[in-house]
Amino acid sequence: MTVPTPETPSTLPAKPVSAPDVPLWGRMELLWLVMAPLCALIFALCSPLAPNDLWYHVRAGEFIARGAIPHQNGMSNGVPLDAPYYYQSWLAELGLFATLQVGGLSGLALLRGFCLSATLSLVVAATFRRLLRLPSAPARLPAARLSALSALLGLAILSNNVDLRPQTFSVLLFGAWIFAVGEFRAQNSSKRALWAAFLVILTAIWANTHGAFAVSILGLAALALGDALSRHPRARWSVAVALASFAAVALNPRGLELYVYVAQLSNNEIGQRFIQEWKSPGLGEWHSALFWLTAVGVTLWWAISQRAAKTKNENWGEIAAFGLFFIMAARDQRAMIWFALWTTPLLASLAAQKFASSPAPERPLPRAAWFFNAVLLAFLLLCPLAFFPAIKPNFPWPREFARRFAPTPASLFPADPPLLLENTTPVAAAQWLRRNPPRGLVFTDMVCGSYLTWATHPDIKPWCDPRIELFPVAFWEDYLRLSSGPPDAAHELARRGFSDALLDRETQPGLVRRLQQSPQWQLKVHGGSTVLFRRKKDRATP
Repeated sequence: MTVPTPETPSTLPAKPVSAPDVPLWGRMELLWLVMAPLCALIFALCSPLAPNDLWYHVRAGEFIARGAIPHQNGMSNGVPLDAPYYYQSWLAELGLFATLQVGGLSGLALLRGFCLSATLSLVVAATFRRLLRLPSAPARLPAARLSALSALLGLAILSNNVDLRPQTFSVLLFGAWIFAVGEFRAQNSSKRALWAAFLVILTAIWANTHGAFAVSILGLAALALGDALSRHPRARWSVAVALASFAAVALNPRGLELYVYVAQLSNNEIGQRFIQEWKSPGLGEWHSALFWLTAVGVTLWWAISQRAAKTKNENWGEIAAFGLFFIMAARDQRAMIWFALWTTPLLASLAAQKFASSPAPERPLPRAAWFFNAVLLAFLLLCPLAFFPAIKPNFPWPREFARRFAPTPASLFPADPPLLLENTTPVAAAQWLRRNPPRGLVFTDMVCGSYLTWATHPDIKPWCDPRIELFPVAFWEDYLRLSSGPPDAAHELARRGFSDALLDRETQPGLVRRLQQSPQWQLKVHGGSTVLFRRKKDRATP
């Protein structure tokens, strides 16, 4: 296809340009490729910051910023303050604290949005490059469509697991891991060595960031096993990277002891018995149902395609990793995120072989279409700005949406707008406690306790927080018994020295009801889903 030259008569219209000659900003495929990352960014910016695992990690980040990684409790009264505790996610905790110091709550919200959208960008890029490398590669536009649709399915499966916590950094690292694994397995020896080194360094950083670094070790082991069993030429490389990454984990403050910690945490009795996200996914929630449907669908689709294939499968390592991530996700819901992201390129590959394996020649694209696509791209890229923390409160949101948020406490975050904190955050209760200090201990819902570790530390400490491994099993059994609201709960709390009880009406309705009915206790504050009771002074008390 020729392009008009100075000698071409000016009366002739400009001839269309073939797809490969179109600049990237003018291609329709780019509109598809940015779709999933932009959806992830908007979803993250619209979601409130849940207190669950956020605030005690931020407080730990402050401890670390003072110059040393702590080795003790230091936050909650349910066990001695000098009780041993392993702050494995020290690098992520430091990052959360630094973000809060520099950008406030708005910075934390933007950090989560960046991590999630960057993860989807890496996974989409890995999927798109994988499709273009297939023996019967689809055209670029169909490849971009399949990459986007597969990534959107993955985003839907993991969308119930985007709370801001150290795992948020793990998600970003896993996106980089998926991209690096794809390049490592596709490149020749010289470039493969660079990607091998990148994977080892990535795993070492991950080991200091979050316990999900085990995903890298197990995933690389599964890939190496599949390559070895199929006698693939890259098997030696795969085994070497897996072993080097296993050793690189020792580059953390606890060395290889880290493996013991992660093994113990993954088998924690309380987590498996009582923490919802550590339980197996059922069919009651659409995220879990979509996970099971995707797992069964991809497995059957792959099995059928293998029976019809005329060539030998060279990706047994990837199938082994798929099986590994499926087992992990079937064991506990929080692992569905790894399954969803890893399945994205596999599902797109199966779809490409079925629907787009014989691409028709791409039709020439008129120059005018370049600029039209560029305008659409600019519009899509600008859309997330409406959901940025400083702009979001200016829109007339539905009441149901606004109710999801707690008010932003001006005393703690004076520069931050509303619509940032989740309504399970006991903002009003924490402010009241600071103005009216408790006479004794404060019994807390574990999630409320997480917020108190930041909002009232060090003067007022909660009874417990979500660090389940810090407290013994007997402690949590007693906590759950009291939360259920036994008949003598009001008297027992008073007898044990609790002057206040900060509860969640949704997770502790029994205890809330008992204290409401008790003449010993008085409701002082209610906000969102949380309520604060204070025990009345005894007559003998001066």
